[in-house]
Amino acid sequence: MFETMLGRGERLARRRAQVRRRRLGFALRREVPPGILVEEVEDGLALVGRQLGERYARDPQLRWLLSELVR
Repeated sequence: MFETMLGRGERLARRRAQVRRRRLGFALRREVPPGILVEEVEDGLALVGRQLGERYARDPQLRWLLSELVR
């Protein structure tokens, strides 16, 4: 019985995380600068783009956006 409850809880948690990841990904895609893609991965979201590290260092808007998401 306890295993059944744990399994159900894990499924609900995974589903909730998936919904949250999709909502956050949708909102983030509208805000990131051109040339940066937002991809869903198993553990969350990943930003993909050429010279992303350099862009992060030079673009205060990108730094602000990502710092707000971490909170």
